[in-house]
Amino acid sequence: MANTLMYEAVAAKLRELYDTHQRPIGPTEIGLALGFDYQQASSRTSPMLKRLVAEGSAKRTPNGKYVPVQESEVTS
Repeated sequence: MANTLMYEAVAAKLRELYDTHQRPIGPTEIGLALGFDYQQASSRTSPMLKRLVAEGSAKRTPNGKYVPVQESEVTS
């Protein structure tokens, strides 16, 4: 259950940060926004981001940051 909540929180925060800043977002930035300390921020969010990519809900950029996939891109 906690894993599902974490997955949903990471997905929502990625979308929120991307909508606000209009640029790819790194796992550390997402983790910090979710309240994790700097030392754990990336390691706590990276597995969920990899899952989002595997499911087609996000894309990873060459420099290791993430962008959410738009709804129209998922259904097309």
